[in-house]
Amino acid sequence: MKPSLLKKHLSGCHPELVDKDAAFLKGMEIGVRRVRLDKSDHVNQISKASLRASYMVALRIAQEKTPHTIVEKLILHCCKDIVRCLTGDDGEKKICKVPPPTI
Repeated sequence: MKPSLLKKHLSGCHPELVDKDAAFLKGMEIGVRRVRLDKSDHVNQISKASLRASYMVALRIAQEKTPHTIVEKLILHCCKDIVRCLTGDDGEKKICKVPPPTI
């Protein structure tokens, strides 16, 4: 955004942020980009590793030309079962953080 438009936006929509420096605003931007709303409108932090895992699954599904619904119906549940058997409940909680791939 142009600096003049950004100043106008900040003073009009976010008057509490007008006095903040650029580094603070850049940090806020990075934080906002990491946050995602899930289906129940809860805010979740998505780690880079879980997002990468989601993309890898989406790529494999696209390469196989199978329907994306197989992920929700089968793959994620199987992954949770496998990880729970091998590593316990802590590993399953990490798997639950992986967002379903969007194709």
